[in-house]
Amino acid sequence: MVSADKLALKLLAAALYNRGGCAYIYLIYNTYYCFNIASSVKGDPQGVLIRAAEPLDHHTIPVVSQHDKRKKYHYYTNGPGKLCRALAIDINLNNVDLTTSDLIYLEDAPEVNQAEIIATKRVNIDYAGPDKD
Repeated sequence: MVSADKLALKLLAAALYNRGGCAYIYLIYNTYYCFNIASSVKGDPQGVLIRAAEPLDHHTIPVVSQHDKRKKYHYYTNGPGKLCRALAIDINLNNVDLTTSDLIYLEDAPEVNQAEIIATKRVNIDYAGPDKD
């Protein structure tokens, strides 16, 4: 017999087994949602974790807490949990087809210039030992 918790996790993870372009949303630390995009063919569980976003000039992101006016909007979207909170991404969007949905979707855009991509170390993962870097 499968417990209700294990069944719920199995149903959530099923989104990762969907075809590429579908959202896979899950809760970590029982507090933060993470937004992933399935990135392979149906049955092959591969995905990309969306870790952060920088709003475009002509877009605004309504932020729940703006207690520090010195912080730029991208501060509120510079981590997977913050990004989901700022964009109201939660479990209700799990398994949504991002190529056809009106709620959340992927948009065509010009290729990003490599010089515009910023790569940094992950922080606060000292528990990973030598793999933290």
